[in-house]
Amino acid sequence: ERFLGRNGHIPTEEIPGSTEQLCLEEGYLGEEYTFDTFFYPYYGMLSEALQKVYRQVYANAVKFNPVFVPVEALNAEQIRYVVEAVYYDHPELFWMDPGYNSKYDNRGICVELELDFNYTAENPDDHKREFTHVANEIVQGAVNYTEDWEKERYVHDALLGRVNYQLTAQVNQSAYSALVDRETVCAGYARAFQYILHQLQIPCYYVTGVAGQSHAWNIVYVSGAFYNVDVTWDDTSPISYLYFNKSDAQLKGTHIRQSLSIYLPACQGKDRWAYLEKEAPNKWQNTTGNMTDQSGETYLPDFWFDEYDGDLGTALTDTL
Repeated sequence: ERFLGRNGHIPTEEIPGSTEQLCLEEGYLGEEYTFDTFFYPYYGMLSEALQKVYRQVYANAVKFNPVFVPVEALNAEQIRYVVEAVYYDHPELFWMDPGYNSKYDNRGICVELELDFNYTAENPDDHKREFTHVANEIVQGAVNYTEDWEKERYVHDALLGRVNYQLTAQVNQSAYSALVDRETVCAGYARAFQYILHQLQIPCYYVTGVAGQSHAWNIVYVSGAFYNVDVTWDDTSPISYLYFNKSDAQLKGTHIRQSLSIYLPACQGKDRWAYLEKEAPNKWQNTTGNMTDQSGETYLPDFWFDEYDGDLGTALTDTL
C-alpha cells in the first residue's frame, strides 16, 4: 500500500488530431537501420512489414519529422503496436511522447501518421547535450566495475541519489525528466535506467503493466538470467533493494505485465541479491553519486567483502 500513487505510466495511444489536408510524403524510410533484438526486443516481436514501418517511425523521430505516410498498409491496431514498440525500445528519443495521431481510409488502412514531440524537440541540440552529459557522468562511474550486476547496481543507486518522484514533473514519461530535470514518475525512472544500461551494453527492457495503477519498470539481463527491477519502488528513505533483480514469482503479487510487455522474457533468475536489502545503500558513493573518493581511486564498500567473494554465484544469502 505504501507504493500506491508511485506510478504514472501513460500508455501509448492515439490522440485526437487535426483535419487538415493529408500528408503525401513517406518522410525518412530508415532502411539503413538494423536493430539487435536482444537489446531491442519489441522490434523482434513484429512481423517483417511492421518492422519496416518501425524503422520508418524511428528514422522520422530521429530527424524530428513528425508527419509521414506509412510505407506499409497497416490498420489501427498494427500502427499502435509499431509506435509502442519504437517508444518502448528507444529511451534516447526523449522528445517523443507516447501519444500519436493517425488517419485512415475507408478500408481502415492508415494513410497518415503523426508523432507527438514534446518541447525538447524545439531546441534539440542543447537538450541532447544536457542529456548526454548527465548520462555519461553515471556511465563513467559504472564502467569502473567488472561485473555487469555491479554496474547495474551503481546505476540504480546513482539514479536514486539524484531523482525525486514528482507526479507533476514536465515531460515525465521521458528519460530526460529523470536525468536532466531530476524529477519524474515511474516511466522516467525506468527509461533513464534503460538508457544508461544500454550505454553499458547491458540488455535492459522497458516493461509496462499494472502495479496498483498503470506502472512501468524494467527487465535486465545480468549474470546469465533475466530479472525485474523497479527503480521507482526502491526510491525510499533510505533507498532500498526490495525490487532489485527479482523473479516474476517474487513480484507476482504486485506487478502484472500488459500489452506487448507480456511477450518479454520470463524472469526466472535465482535470487542472489537478498543481502543487499539488509545494507544501507550509497555507503560507497558521495552525495553527487560519484563512486570515487577524493584521491580519484575507485573502491567497493567494506561490507561487500563480508558476504561476497568476487563470484556472483557465491554471494552469501544464507547467512542472513
